Amino acid sequence: MLPTDILTNEHRIIEQVLACLEKMVAESLATGKLDQEGAADAVTFFRQFADRQHDTKEETHLFPAIEEGGFPREVGPTGAMRVEHEAARDHVRAMDQARDAASAGEDAALEQFAEHGQALVELLREHIRKEDHCLFPMANQAIDDQRQRELLVAFEKTDTQEVGRQAIQASLEIANRLADRFGVSRAVTPIARTHRPCSCWSYTQLADQKQIIEKQNLLMSRDLEMARQVQRALIPRKRSDVPGLEIAFAYEPVVHVGGDVLDIIPVGGGRELLFVGDVVGHGVRAALAMSAVKAALRSAVKSDSRPGNVLESINDVVREMFRDQVLPQFVTAACCLVDPARATAELALAGHPKPLWFRADCGEVLQVGSAGFPLGLEEAGEFEDTTIALEPGDVLLLFTDGLIEAMNPGQRLYGYRRFEDLVARHGESSAGELLAAVKSDLKAHVGSHAMTDDLALLVVKFTGAASGVPLRNGVMSAR
Repeated sequence: MLPTDILTNEHRIIEQVLACLEKMVAESLATGKLDQEGAADAVTFFRQFADRQHDTKEETHLFPAIEEGGFPREVGPTGAMRVEHEAARDHVRAMDQARDAASAGEDAALEQFAEHGQALVELLREHIRKEDHCLFPMANQAIDDQRQRELLVAFEKTDTQEVGRQAIQASLEIANRLADRFGVSRAVTPIARTHRPCSCWSYTQLADQKQIIEKQNLLMSRDLEMARQVQRALIPRKRSDVPGLEIAFAYEPVVHVGGDVLDIIPVGGGRELLFVGDVVGHGVRAALAMSAVKAALRSAVKSDSRPGNVLESINDVVREMFRDQVLPQFVTAACCLVDPARATAELALAGHPKPLWFRADCGEVLQVGSAGFPLGLEEAGEFEDTTIALEPGDVLLLFTDGLIEAMNPGQRLYGYRRFEDLVARHGESSAGELLAAVKSDLKAHVGSHAMTDDLALLVVKFTGAASGVPLRNGVMSAR
């Protein structure tokens, strides 16, 4: 078992309690009364298990081991995870204060608990996704066998000496008590893998190369505007001639050039391949990788347009790029093949935030797709295709994490919940109007706080089958 397997298993238990907290918030708002016992249990669990036990292992042991491999502490992935840990602690603290206020009869306390409880759910779910699918695979490659064994010993010491078996058992009992109370399935934690070190990267060399590239970027400031113009030329032009579809998109880098990838490719038979990707990092370095990924995409679709197979082809190219130790470490992506004639969409993901599907027949908004691993981290692997049967008026939204992770001045994420609520309200609008509504709401959320990540958003609305093929009810199936 790897150290990250232990943390992944703990994630499943934390997700169990997050599901309970979400139900608790909904029931409390519906009844107008806070479940004091459940709220106290939730606060205790997040403080004792999620923070004292789980986060301590990461911040005290795993993150430093990753940083020893050359990844920067403050501006690297571990720095971002530490910031989110602190934000989670703030929400738990506010929940506890609101619980006390509710017991004292303060009218606003219930809404305050619900606000911070739901914010914690959104924050930790996305945080766990990033760790499971991006940070942990990176750590497994960056940390050698000896250091992995040392981490296992350190984790055991944290559990037995710093936290204590009795306290851990108490936390697990709370998690299961909450699950039974709110009808949530208990977590299954079967993960146990044998570590296979990767010899294709030298992380010290990668860190040295990063410093060289950063210096080169400073010297290239005169050329940034030209680079921006070149990159803009790679962004697809507005499409208004696709029978059965409305397509709108936005691409906004945080600096002159960015690392998000957005493409729309006609592949014959009236079908369109939609691609949104996110290269780790910003600026010239990420933009170079973005261009290479786009070239690999264009090459892949010439032989096979199934999204899962397209991602497999790009993965091979990306791994070759990363062996040179010049470009960023991984790419997340969403690839979707829309066929208006058959009224279907096929979707595959590579460690990417799940797209949203607005169902016009009922107004429901769903997250769709199976996460998969980011491109460049695994030598080979299948990317699962999810098939969606479309009805007229249905909308798919593909986006990068710069949207849902945008923070306001109070350090609160824009998040899936707010995004889904907005799509539900504006889903019947045209693709262009929905895009404008998202951008406006995001701007209102961010306020004076500057965006810290690139943003790519693609909206496709199905207006009807292009060739009279009978439509089916919206269902999903996986290959």
